Amino acid sequence: MEHLNIELEEKLGEEAGFITSLIKRLKRDKNRCVYLVSCVHNKYLFVDDSFEALTAYSSSQFMKEGLEFWLALIHPEDKPIVMEAIIQGHSLLFDPTIVVSEMKPMDLVYRFKKKDGKWIWLCETKWVVPSNKEIKDYIIGSFIDISEQKQKDDLRLLQLKEEGTNNLLKAALEYKASNEKQLINTNQIIETGKPIGIDQLTKREKEVLKLIGEGLSTKRIADKLFISINTVETHRRHLLEKLNVKNSMELIKKTAKAFWL
Repeated sequence: MEHLNIELEEKLGEEAGFITSLIKRLKRDKNRCVYLVSCVHNKYLFVDDSFEALTAYSSSQFMKEGLEFWLALIHPEDKPIVMEAIIQGHSLLFDPTIVVSEMKPMDLVYRFKKKDGKWIWLCETKWVVPSNKEIKDYIIGSFIDISEQKQKDDLRLLQLKEEGTNNLLKAALEYKASNEKQLINTNQIIETGKPIGIDQLTKREKEVLKLIGEGLSTKRIADKLFISINTVETHRRHLLEKLNVKNSMELIKKTAKAFWL
């Protein structure tokens, strides 16, 4: 499915022309996967077939499972940045003073887990669709695998470090390398830099916390752990109290380095 179908175009109304035109223009780059999302309804309306070539997951699965599916596959260290970008993006959509035509595309770079378990670097770019409505609903986005370019950039930085021409750069690279060494497999807890209070959580609280970090809703967590929604909410409340945070977003930020989700 490389283009919007007629039924979807009719539903989009006055925005359909802009959306169709931009998607066609973006798809001139064969390495780019394009999608359309409704922020008001929190639903992906279109994901082109190249998503499967990029990640090995089908575009239909992405559309069906939506945001929870996508968030669960983002590297835990990158997830707080992505979540912050989502919040900032939604605040722009609901701000009547924002002029879409003056907005630049929003770029976000993070690691994404393919179906085979391999991590790749994605560059996600988003365009807000202009609208005369009070609330701007639609966002067109694209994914590009930039893993090869990241490797080249890292190699170049390593060469600069070895040349020793910049002490500040050398220190920054050593810090980056130190953090990367802390990454271990998906079932373990990182001991270095473990957030205060994480060792005080019960086994069930850690399970709930892990699923919150994967972006699952309260109902999905309840279904997955075979407990009631009220029980999930109780665990969530205890987690907020024990880790001294105000909401789920802060929970994810504070524990991102404690779990390889």
